[in-house]
Amino acid sequence: FDYPVGITNCGVQSWINSPPQRAVTMNQGTTEIMLALDLADRMVGTAYLDDYIWSELADDYNKVPVLSDSYPDIDTLLSTDPDFVYASYSSAFATSHVNYTQFIESECDLVIPRKGENRSHCREELHE
Repeated sequence: FDYPVGITNCGVQSWINSPPQRAVTMNQGTTEIMLALDLADRMVGTAYLDDYIWSELADDYNKVPVLSDSYPDIDTLLSTDPDFVYASYSSAFATSHVNYTQFIESECDLVIPRKGENRSHCREELHE
């Protein structure tokens, strides 16, 4: 890729200025994608393994620190000094798991009741 790279997701455009150097994956799907792309050396953490890692990826997986058996809390996540956090599901960013709201510049006031808890999201599209 030539950087910066623009990505549009749910109508919101984001720019990635350089390749991630300190990535954290928040669940198995994103972990296996990073490993399949031969990016284990750029991963500083992973979390939420819910099945066996594909055998072809196991050696690289074993080189990546496991931050948590479920989603890591915000202090654990930030202790890795990530420059890229990658998740398959919006639940990875639920404030009950990773309360990121204190680290964003704009106000996040969209609260959506889901599965017995209130989830706060900055983007309405993430509640689906």
